[in-house]
Amino acid sequence: MESTWTDRDLPVLDYIVKSLDNPNVDFVEGTQIAAALNLESAKVVSAFIALESDGYIALAKAGSPINWAVQSVSGEARRIVGQWPSPESTIDTLVRALEAEADTAPDPETQGRLRQTAQALNTFAREVAVGVMTNVISGRVS
Repeated sequence: MESTWTDRDLPVLDYIVKSLDNPNVDFVEGTQIAAALNLESAKVVSAFIALESDGYIALAKAGSPINWAVQSVSGEARRIVGQWPSPESTIDTLVRALEAEADTAPDPETQGRLRQTAQALNTFAREVAVGVMTNVISGRVS
């Protein structure tokens, strides 16, 4: 079976999240998405069904399926399209910052420690760091 995520579902989700982030937009209709993304109506409807079934979007279903409207998106949807941080993206940003800091560190010892820390976060400590960041982002740790 062919994956629909990259070519259909993710672009639709990304468009929805960006549209609903506009304070003047209360909902996004399928016809609008199809026109903006140059997608067939059937593909937009299929994306709606897939995204709703996994909890990424909330639909108002009135009339023809292409006229259904997305009223809201989940936090996970916002993380997937990069609008909100994910634990993984936060760790990646931290690793890049440590590597950049190592490049400008004043002495070899500091450079080595920073690179070692970055490398640790990229390997065995990543799972622990992602778990910690998950708790921080979700507000379970302050």
